[in-house]
Order: sequence, then C-alpha cells, then structure tokens
Amino acid sequence: MDGNQTGPVSSGIPSRHLHAPGRSRSCGRAVRLGAERGRTGLLLDVRPSGDSSSVALWAARGESEAAQILVRSDTPLTGVQVTAGALSGPSGAVIPASAVTVRREYNHPRISKVGAHQSPPDGGTAYYDALVENTPQTLAANLTLPYHYSVRVPASQAPGTYTGTATVRSGAGDVVVNVAVTVYGVTIPPADRSTFR
Repeated sequence: MDGNQTGPVSSGIPSRHLHAPGRSRSCGRAVRLGAERGRTGLLLDVRPSGDSSSVALWAARGESEAAQILVRSDTPLTGVQVTAGALSGPSGAVIPASAVTVRREYNHPRISKVGAHQSPPDGGTAYYDALVENTPQTLAANLTLPYHYSVRVPASQAPGTYTGTATVRSGAGDVVVNVAVTVYGVTIPPADRSTFR
C-alpha cells in the first residue's frame, strides 16, 4: 500500500482519513490544531482550519501508518510537545504505546533549491523535513509546527478499530486529538521475506 494516499488504494484498503482541524481556547490563548498526510511537505505558513480535530488511520498488520499533527497559535507558546499513548481495541486488545511514535519536524532554515520546487510563501528558504526528538519547544505566534504521529501495527494484532488520543501540551494548557486506527485482518510480510523481484 502507498502510505501517502487518501481514500481507497489498489488493495481496497483506505490508508488514512484526516478530519478538519480544530480550535481550542485555553488560558485565554487560541491554539489551532490540524492534521495532514504523513508525507505531505509543509511550510511554516500553512494554516489549520476547521472545527474539529481528529486523526483516523487504516493499516494492515505489520504495517506503519502516519499523519502529521499541526500546531499553531495566535500568540507565542512555550513548552510545546505532543504526547501519545496506547490504543485500545476490541475485546481488550491493545496497540502498545511502544508502537506509537511522535517526532517533531525540524525546520531547515536555509535550503539551497535546485530545479523547480515549491517556494515558501514568504519567499524564504525554510522547509520542514527531518524528524527529530520530541522535546518541548517555543512556538512563535502565527507559525505552524508539525509533529509526525506514527503507528506501527504488530503483525499479530487482532483486527478491529483501536482508539486513543494524542495530547498537544504547552504553557497554554493541553489540547486533545482523538485518534482511531482501523486494523485489517491481512498481514504484510517482513521485507526480508518478500518474493517480489
């Protein structure tokens, strides 16, 4: 499956659905959240919009799927960090917290572009690219900070829908993002066992 598609893919299994971003007021500050595909390139100026905040992913057993959680505020924020835990499923089944990873996306400040590439709206040279440690950050007003949220579904996981949350923490308070992962009853073999040539 192509983990970068929305809607149905060739196997008939949709890979991800991202609901509209949400707005939460905490401590008098407006924190806007959004979601994007796991591999969509983002710029500082992207603006979340909408009135709800949730992420839904679809995956086979043995597969990893991801989305990006976007954080933006009308005023500066301190201590920005995204945390996530286990996902609960049918009959007490759990995707463990160890299978969920959140990394901050690093904004490269000076990129030398070769060829025809999208330029930032401000005409600058800054692009988000590398995934780095999820340590608390300071976020300037009216800029967007993306986080890469990834779920690796164990090969033995029971099929069904698993739910949980990711929490955007900051000095303005916590904002919860609801997460749902649908696991299908098919298993992707490890790469070293593939017969594809």
